[in-house]
Amino acid sequence: MNKPAPALLEDPELTDWERGMLFQNVQRTQLSNERNLLNWIRTSVALITLGFVVERFHLLLSAAGVPNAAASSDLVRTWVPLVLFLLGGVVIALGTWEFFRVRKEILGGIWTSSMLLRDALIVTVLVFLFFVLAIFVIGN
Repeated sequence: MNKPAPALLEDPELTDWERGMLFQNVQRTQLSNERNLLNWIRTSVALITLGFVVERFHLLLSAAGVPNAAASSDLVRTWVPLVLFLLGGVVIALGTWEFFRVRKEILGGIWTSSMLLRDALIVTVLVFLFFVLAIFVIGN
């Protein structure tokens, strides 16, 4: 595709069937891009919610009679939720940026797949979640 998708759809040499298939492919790609944005939003909301859960987990432990648990430490109660909130904000910002970048490329007919941002976000989230798990397992 050297031309933008709207210009290709107006090409008089295309048959109705080819024009319909091209339109369908463009629409399917745009819908896939929107689903990808919604997945990033869902991930960021989950990270922010996990931050609230970690921040309030000490209340559950103190009610259960476990006052000196790892979740009661200042590190877990302050920094882990803060980092989860920030990570959720970064994920939603980068996911939105990726959505607009891909949408512009789709409409311009020059879409190229870029997995670097997606892979970096996934690795960052997984490393941090393992870090939080280690804090809870090891304790203070």
